[in-house]
Amino acid sequence: MLASDTHDRLARSLFAFALLAWLVATAACAQLLLAPPSPDALFAQLRLVVLAGAGVLWLLCGAAMVWAWRAPAARLNALAARLAAALDGLPRVTLLLASAFVANVALRSALRDVAPPVAQPLLFWLAGWSLVGAFVALTAAWQPLQAWLNATRAVWMTLGLGVSLLAVLLVSAWAVNGLVAASGVNDALRGGLDYRSLDFLPEGDVPSAAAFWQEQAKTRVRWLPYSYWTVTPLDGQFIHVDARGVRATPLNVPDDAPTLAFFGGSTVWGEGARDGYTLPALVGKRLAAAGTPYRVVNYGQTGYVLTQDMLLFQMRLLNGDVPQLAVFYGGFNDLLAGYSQDIAGVTLQEFQRMNDAEAGRALRSGQPVLAPYALPLARESIALVTPDDGAPAHVMARYVALVEMIERLAAAYGVRVLFVWQPSIVFKQPLAPSEAAIYVRMRQERAGFAERYQEADALLRAYVATRPDAPILLLNDLFVGDERAIFYDLIHVTEVGNAAIADALLPTLSRFVAAR
Repeated sequence: MLASDTHDRLARSLFAFALLAWLVATAACAQLLLAPPSPDALFAQLRLVVLAGAGVLWLLCGAAMVWAWRAPAARLNALAARLAAALDGLPRVTLLLASAFVANVALRSALRDVAPPVAQPLLFWLAGWSLVGAFVALTAAWQPLQAWLNATRAVWMTLGLGVSLLAVLLVSAWAVNGLVAASGVNDALRGGLDYRSLDFLPEGDVPSAAAFWQEQAKTRVRWLPYSYWTVTPLDGQFIHVDARGVRATPLNVPDDAPTLAFFGGSTVWGEGARDGYTLPALVGKRLAAAGTPYRVVNYGQTGYVLTQDMLLFQMRLLNGDVPQLAVFYGGFNDLLAGYSQDIAGVTLQEFQRMNDAEAGRALRSGQPVLAPYALPLARESIALVTPDDGAPAHVMARYVALVEMIERLAAAYGVRVLFVWQPSIVFKQPLAPSEAAIYVRMRQERAGFAERYQEADALLRAYVATRPDAPILLLNDLFVGDERAIFYDLIHVTEVGNAAIADALLPTLSRFVAAR
């Protein structure tokens, strides 16, 4: 009696199953017909073959649907009995469903890089017919499946409650994380717990170090073509970044004043400094006080190396934003990128960009990404961009080549350029107590970096000695003999340090101004 019920249920459903299979075939054929044809003759012929095969399958599905509609009950029952016998027992049904799942995953993986107009219809076809086959198999094995479910009801209830509880916990964690991020509490904690002390110039609204770090903790970066990233807009009390990602430089200068553009990393952007006391802002104030006002634009971006500075400079020139003077201030990030990744000429954390791209490729192909990728940069060949390791000689050879390249580009647009080799804690003597602790930690965490920095500095000095006309200002020894606490980490200085660097820049910039 039970087998008869199964046969009757399956026989009554045969037309519905045939209709579903025909609808899937119709949709897949429509996708193939609407796909743009390839201009290549071979692929055009292949498309015709695929369309012909799809048409044959569509006709077969239609014929099966018509037959299931018109066949007498006895013939439907006989076919149902054969199907039920072929799918007798849960092991066979389970094997069939698992095989269909594996086939779908395998085809999706195989067609990952195939053109969507070809791949998507095939994937849709296989997925649709797999579902129809699953409906047939489950209908044929309904009674043993029902008996198994009844026998294991307690287990399924326990499993269902466990899964439901896990889902509630995951949704709750997601909601709480979203609320905390939206409230800004995590930024306040991150900034408020920043141990680095700051020394602000005694002008304007002087904040506490904790208050400043809480505001700077709100800064983020977003995608920028070619140079990778820029700081997101921020309208704070001490930090203002416009919609383009440019830090504010408040100066009272005439509208027709010439333009001085600063390029560099976070030391130019002004980490640890208020808008009016970043290095570009302080240089602008000194030029104005000397009777040569300039409209100063701070194009500094956190973490930039000189290659990124050059790319951003090129983009500004392409957009018609041509300054009269341009200062490229840096060096530390280029050395750190070469040291940390043992490759000369890449950005800081270049491996992260590679891993982000790999994760995006996996997501677009339908693969789940449950954890951040952690592939080494050596996995990819980047010899077209840089074939050299991170030795100081290679890093400095690229740095000098970029200097000369930017010089030629700037000359073509009538821009005077100055490259500033920035001071770092490696060369400061004597070290204040807080700086000495930073230096010891650097020795522990970045063994050999100080020696690499000293070697790179010597190489650049040798280059400048052979080329007296090079527009390079070396400032690594600026704080030799300064007992003040200037550095609050390896490279970033306080507003007091920015003021000293601005004073050191002024004579050279004044000569540039006088030469115009």
